[in-house]
Amino acid sequence: MKMQRGLILLFIGILAVSGIQPVPAQAADTYEWESGTIYDAGTEKTETVLLKGASCGKAVRLLDAGDSVTLKVNVGSAGAYTLSLRYSQPYDENGKIQNILVNGKRTGTVSFGYTDSGKFDTAAVIANLTAGENSVTVESSWGWTYLDTLTITPWKGGTVSPDAKLSNPNATQKTQSLYAFLCDTYGKNALAGQQESTWKGSENYEFNIIQKASGRLPVIRGLDYMGEDFSGCNRRAKAWAAKGGVVTICWHCGDDFKGSHRESLAAEPNWSKLLTPGTSEYNALIAGMDKGAAALKELQEADVPVVWRPFHEFDGAWFWWGKGGAENFKKLWRLMYDRYTNEWGLNNLIWTLGYSGDVKAGWYPGDEYVDVIGADTYVNHTDSLVSMYQHAASVSNKPVCLHENGPIPDPEKMKADGAKWLWFMTWHTSFIDGNAINTANYLKQVYNSDYILTLDEIPDVYSYGVAAPDPRQSEEETDDSPVLIGDVNADGEIDAADVRLLQ
Repeated sequence: MKMQRGLILLFIGILAVSGIQPVPAQAADTYEWESGTIYDAGTEKTETVLLKGASCGKAVRLLDAGDSVTLKVNVGSAGAYTLSLRYSQPYDENGKIQNILVNGKRTGTVSFGYTDSGKFDTAAVIANLTAGENSVTVESSWGWTYLDTLTITPWKGGTVSPDAKLSNPNATQKTQSLYAFLCDTYGKNALAGQQESTWKGSENYEFNIIQKASGRLPVIRGLDYMGEDFSGCNRRAKAWAAKGGVVTICWHCGDDFKGSHRESLAAEPNWSKLLTPGTSEYNALIAGMDKGAAALKELQEADVPVVWRPFHEFDGAWFWWGKGGAENFKKLWRLMYDRYTNEWGLNNLIWTLGYSGDVKAGWYPGDEYVDVIGADTYVNHTDSLVSMYQHAASVSNKPVCLHENGPIPDPEKMKADGAKWLWFMTWHTSFIDGNAINTANYLKQVYNSDYILTLDEIPDVYSYGVAAPDPRQSEEETDDSPVLIGDVNADGEIDAADVRLLQ
């Protein structure tokens, strides 16, 4: 069975099959919102108005919650498209959020940032359109926005440069190797991941459930420094890396980096003091942050790379690190990155930016501070979450992961929809031990899917592509141990990783 799956993976690597069909190149199509159909149900009338600076001198003034305007649009081929909305929003400096529906189904939300009166900006959403006619609706959530035009172009997101480099040029060899493996895997397969718990009688509670159901183990183990469990997390991280697995760490804590989940929700920092050097709040922030740095330094000394996932779900603003808004969050992220990288010399981190399900605009710290982009949501189905994937993939040309999930997306749906999640990370306990969707049969199906890579199927990710033997050299020509012809990365197997290196 293992050889059969390896051959299948080899063919997948050769064919480089992608789920969603590419949309043929075409000119952008632009529509005027005033030509659409308006639905008005509120006390403030949503209507077409004259507006200086609008493309045809007119715009739809969308006001009350529940009001909407719908356009009929046509595309030649089914696939993913960028819907760009030109607008003016001179009402609220905090922005206005509206719902976007495609063919009657909500596909996401769009945040319309503030513009001065008579000024315009563009907001965008990614959506799947069918060939022929489609309806696109903007439904007021917060309202009070002028809608000018809708421009539709084929979506070009979801790609990563073949020579992608880590944000930290001084990353350790093993960390660089792991990132190369992740980038090479992205778009071809998804890695199985599982968050651990430590209070159910066994540190491998979730992993034992998965192995019993499927006969396999995930590639990625999720840990949490909450409660300052540095020594315990590090011990388990070292053991998992020794198995050949990948370690990812998050941190639920208060704004002094003490406590756990409750404190991460309850803290209400004074941001002007928290981010001002010399204040007691700043000093406590740095002292707590440095405890995590010391723990990660221990892992670096053990040569263990870490997929580092701090401040997750930041744009949801339920945790303290998102409560100060986008600008303060970006300052916080850059502060940690700079301190950990340049002062502590942490070169074993792959920095993973984990959005919430909305993937709100304006929160991105910059390519020089990020290596992997993620999004998460907890749903009651096994759909591919393709819309959320597309939003995350549009942030930047970085690999995109489902950094947390409840039910695992169906691998066949991921392939069919082009939801190219690099990995999924199922949450612990009730999401795996008695979940109505993540049953033993479903775990067996997912973990034995040809699209999902498990611990037994990956190469040595910490020496990925390093000192590979010349594939043209025969066994008789080598002075070392016999080489399996075609085993380019010398991990003892012929699989998709070898195909990538050959390419």
